[in-house]
Amino acid sequence: QMVAVIRQQRPYAVFTHNPIPNLAATPYVGYDDMGYHPDHVRCGEIAQQAAMFASHLQRLYPSLAAVGLDAWRVKKFYMFYTGAGKQYPATVVNVTTIWETKVDAFLKHRSQYKS
Repeated sequence: QMVAVIRQQRPYAVFTHNPIPNLAATPYVGYDDMGYHPDHVRCGEIAQQAAMFASHLQRLYPSLAAVGLDAWRVKKFYMFYTGAGKQYPATVVNVTTIWETKVDAFLKHRSQYKS
C-alpha cells in the first residue's frame, strides 16, 4: 500500500521512524525488553523499503502501473528517533506558528502518553 501512495503522491521527500532501535532512550520510554516501540520499527522498515527500493522499480508492481501509478523515485529520505533520552537532531524546524495545532493533535492520541 505504501508503494501505491508514494507513486500516487510523488513526494520529493519521505520522513519516517528510524527502524534501528535507539537503545540509549530505552530506559526513558519504558520499552526495556524491546529497545524501541515495535510499531515504530515496523513503520520505518516499510517506509524504507517502499521509498528506497520498491516505488521506483516499475517491474515489481505491474498492477500499479496498469492503473496509472507509474514508478517514482523519492529524492530525499529522512529517518528520525522518537522518545526520550539523549538525542541530537541534525535538523530543527521552528513550529511556533502551528504549535497549538500540534498540541491539539497530540492530545487526541491518548494511547501515546501517560496521564
